[in-house]
Amino acid sequence: MFSFLTPLFGVAFGVVLMHDAVGPRFAVAELLVLAGIVLVNRRA
Repeated sequence: MFSFLTPLFGVAFGVVLMHDAVGPRFAVAELLVLAGIVLVNRRA
C-alpha cells in the first residue's frame, strides 16, 4: 500500500519545497489514488 503513496508524497514535497504547480487533472488523479487505497484497506 505504501508504494502507491510514494509518488503522492514526492509531488507534495515538490509543491511545498520547490513551489511546483499542480494541475487539476493531477489533483483529481491523486484523489482517485487515495480513494482506492481507502477502499482496499477498509474493513468489511
